[in-house]
Amino acid sequence: MACDDFDHTKLTDRFEMHESVFSQPQNKEQIDSTVKEIIAQLMQPGEDRHSLVSSASGQSIDQAAIDQWFLKEAKATKHALASIAVLAGSGLASSQYKGILYESSNTELRHIFLSCGQPIIAKPLDRPFDIKFCPLGISNPFLFLLAVIK
Repeated sequence: MACDDFDHTKLTDRFEMHESVFSQPQNKEQIDSTVKEIIAQLMQPGEDRHSLVSSASGQSIDQAAIDQWFLKEAKATKHALASIAVLAGSGLASSQYKGILYESSNTELRHIFLSCGQPIIAKPLDRPFDIKFCPLGISNPFLFLLAVIK
């Protein structure tokens, strides 16, 4: 399973739900099966791209490789948000990106929604809402990152 194999157009969002689009019942099967497939691939002994599991014992997890995985995930998130900022026109203030929620918290509603297969970031600012549309060319990789990798 690769990012290109992930079909974000099958995901639907119920805006009234506080759960992220990825945790909503109508999407759970697709997300869960994709995550399980990715985990199975990553945990294969001898998997040479990420090398999370030692090929020698087939049982030992390489902590340094895991740490690298999380660093790459953080970089990918940063680059995805930077791409949206550049491609979506006037973006949010840099300080607002770190506060974007894809799942509601106890005190704040989520900011990422999905409409017709296109991610939307709706972040309250001084005005009622500032809405940014994720450019279509990066919608699938962005949703794959949020739904599967994160």
